[in-house]
Amino acid sequence: YRQELIQNLQNELDKTQYFSHVVVRPETENSSSNILPINVSLDETKRHQLNLGLGYATDTKERFSFGWKTPLINRYGHRQETRLSYSTINPTGYFIYVFHYPIPIMMFCNYKRNWKKMTMAI
Repeated sequence: YRQELIQNLQNELDKTQYFSHVVVRPETENSSSNILPINVSLDETKRHQLNLGLGYATDTKERFSFGWKTPLINRYGHRQETRLSYSTINPTGYFIYVFHYPIPIMMFCNYKRNWKKMTMAI
């Protein structure tokens, strides 16, 4: 068998972000002739993931950040990620919405919207 194919399957399953833990293992001791059984172990990820942050840096001064991720919105595999960062010098944020079409692991569309503070000099 080719180990890189086993590793590729594990990497592709991990990239979907649907699982918090992915292990793909060949069962070489149970193989017979040209058939190799593969054991796939998956743990579903949390439905919502939240991140909060507080900090201070000399370039941004005080800052606050908030992140919200929904790895699996519906049965079609849609997911979203929202991130807001606020400092008086550089407030930013983004929203990403990803949906898959016809083969979820291989093809997806990504919509991203960025926000930044705009200042105008007169």
